[in-house]
Amino acid sequence: VIDTTELPGATVEIDYTFKIIATDPNGDALTYSLTVFPDGMVIDKYTGLITWKHPILGDYAVTVEVSDGIESATQTFTIFVTERIPMTITVDSPKFEVGIPTRFTVNMKANDDSGRKVVASFGWPISAETGKIEGTLEMSEGSDVAFALVGDVFQTYPFTIVGNVTANFRGTFDKAGIYTTTIEVRTFTGGDLLCRKVINIVVNELVIANIDTPGRPDLVGTIETDGDSISFNIRAVGQANDGDDFNTSRYYNETQFDNEYFTISVAGKFLKY
Repeated sequence: VIDTTELPGATVEIDYTFKIIATDPNGDALTYSLTVFPDGMVIDKYTGLITWKHPILGDYAVTVEVSDGIESATQTFTIFVTERIPMTITVDSPKFEVGIPTRFTVNMKANDDSGRKVVASFGWPISAETGKIEGTLEMSEGSDVAFALVGDVFQTYPFTIVGNVTANFRGTFDKAGIYTTTIEVRTFTGGDLLCRKVINIVVNELVIANIDTPGRPDLVGTIETDGDSISFNIRAVGQANDGDDFNTSRYYNETQFDNEYFTISVAGKFLKY
């Protein structure tokens, strides 16, 4: 008697295995065979294990015959092969500014590659303008998987990918421009490419001219007595508005009526007032 009532579905290009269950009322040994089957499908004669390498999209009839050497039973199934949804890689796109450490995340979604043992790697991001490494890159906290730097390549130890796997990095770039690298995920056994993603990191010049002078946006003040001073608070704004505050004071006497200009240097940028 064939106890299996249906075959589970298969996915394009993903190897398929399933064991047929059958019993004999007299306890006799059983043998298994396929009388109708798609190309590439085989069944183990003694265990009833069906294997099928690289299934192709479609619906297929499969007829299994089980025999105790005297009598036999057959059963026909339909196996449905659906499109494979390969793993995907996405990278968030924060705003990078020269000299500002900035965190970004690489997200690897397993999809139909869930359960595979894989390795991921990417080269150090290279400046499109100079062809060189212009900065630093390191792992950040909260990652599901760790990348280690080997030469100029970041790579993982083998891991089993299930669901979403994230890796967090912190990058600091010395020059504005576009930095490019490619991340790849391959099977640990055989090195088959599962997914590839080109990463472009755009680094802008540092923006630092946000003036915090309540009531005096034009930096104009009034002098009352000799030696009086006017103070202005200037905030240098970088990534995510996290900057440093700078305070400057100018001293005047009562006979000075002309405008005066002064320059403040912040992170290599000169602001003139």
